[in-house]
Amino acid sequence: MTIRIRLKYFGSFREITEIFEEIVMLNNNAILNDLFLILISRYGKRMRTYILSDDLKIPPLINVMVNGHNVAKDKGADTVLQNDDLVLLMPHISGG
Repeated sequence: MTIRIRLKYFGSFREITEIFEEIVMLNNNAILNDLFLILISRYGKRMRTYILSDDLKIPPLINVMVNGHNVAKDKGADTVLQNDDLVLLMPHISGG
């Protein structure tokens, strides 16, 4: 069985993908890292640099939201994805 994940890209992620939104199909019981591997295979080394650190964790300078929850503060790349989840990829926003 497969699950459908909706992705939205912001900032540098939109520049890499050249799109705002896409649908990705994954195997049932997929985790966020599985999604990242698909994105790396589609969009190459630059995507890899942004979404995974050398220790396969989400880098601190990006935000990954799954259904409005920042997963970096929880299970990170090991977050289990469900059918119809909405995943947002965006650079960390700071101001002053």
